[in-house]
Amino acid sequence: MKTIKRIIFTFLLVIVLPVVAFYFWGSASNYNPDDYDKIVVYKADHLPTQKDTLSLLTYNLGYLSGMTNNLAVDRTQKLFNDNLIHTNQLLFDLNPDFVGFQEIDFNAKRSFEVNQMEEIVRSGGYDYAAMAVNWDKKYVPFPYGLPNTHFGRVYSGQAILSKYKITENKLNVLIKPQGKPFYYNAFYLDRIAQVNKVDINGTEIILINVHLEAFDVPTREKQAETLLKLYREYTKKYPVLLFGDFNSTPPNATHPYAVEKTMSLLFSEPGLKAAISDSTYMANENAYFTYDSRNPDIKIDYILYNSDKIKAVEARVVNGAGEISDHLPVYLRFILK
Repeated sequence: MKTIKRIIFTFLLVIVLPVVAFYFWGSASNYNPDDYDKIVVYKADHLPTQKDTLSLLTYNLGYLSGMTNNLAVDRTQKLFNDNLIHTNQLLFDLNPDFVGFQEIDFNAKRSFEVNQMEEIVRSGGYDYAAMAVNWDKKYVPFPYGLPNTHFGRVYSGQAILSKYKITENKLNVLIKPQGKPFYYNAFYLDRIAQVNKVDINGTEIILINVHLEAFDVPTREKQAETLLKLYREYTKKYPVLLFGDFNSTPPNATHPYAVEKTMSLLFSEPGLKAAISDSTYMANENAYFTYDSRNPDIKIDYILYNSDKIKAVEARVVNGAGEISDHLPVYLRFILK
């Protein structure tokens, strides 16, 4: 009996306790949650010239990892430096008034501890930026494989860059996958809707930057329902742009990512239009695929807007972005009615 007890005690001491200790340590945060939704001002006294048209770019940046995102591979700092240069050149060429990023790192081991938002803002001429942290863990043991390929310490999320004054930045946490075990969700990122109110020379607009669940369809559909409720809070009073990585294909896509109602829910909302309409998309699907950037075969990134207050002038997928990320960005030029 003493031998059995000794074996059990040794097992607990050697195996179970380290696992439990790692769980609580690794899933803990690095920073104060009060700093998860900061507005950063760069040129508060600068007032952009009034323009007839405005423009927005939405881009799942994939933390500048190109096609290596989520792969268990070693990455070089040169990869990230080169992709940062390409990102800054892309913004210089397109010159969007607003940029919505998903999967952007603020200080993460996987991207060599660079604040990517700061580096992009510094070169892009943006006066305001708003960060929304959705992943703050001391150690993320993913991708599954050898420890040297793990993400490790992560501080990441979404960001909106603006040439106009951001007056509000709210972080709305969406429901997590309900069918996953507690330890999975403990290390998993939060899916969020980042809401900014922006003052365009006296006219206020709402920007909603989203990144929906990627792997669980019921969760993603529930998140879409929450998005609609959020959109309805603002649409009667403000011009609203709802954009980001929805991880869902259009309702009539030839090759759907999954059979679901996520985009049908959004597309059926009265007055809420897609910058690239379903009919335009279906007329030439290949021109509007956004994933993956090397061999695009599905569309999962969108810009939507309330059509009674916004008029689309031009919308397209920016294929010239290349492999900065595993996604391609979507661009919209628009007019405020």
